Amino acid sequence: MGDALAARAQASSKIVEATSSHVTPNCSLTKCVTALEEIRDISYDIYVKALEKFKDGDWREMFMAMSKDRRRGRLIN
Repeated sequence: MGDALAARAQASSKIVEATSSHVTPNCSLTKCVTALEEIRDISYDIYVKALEKFKDGDWREMFMAMSKDRRRGRLIN
């Protein structure tokens, strides 16, 4: 029974590790805001909405993977 508990604890540890470290350093909040600053002609409202979305690590990762044109289009739509 001890072996089963140890195996379960190890599996749980790997799940937590995988979910908490999936956001890579190139998707940091600072880098996302820097990329957002490079986008021209967006309203203040869109800028603030983007900042709110940056709280989500998956959204940051997708945002940083997009081309500059797609970033702008995604923010506006």
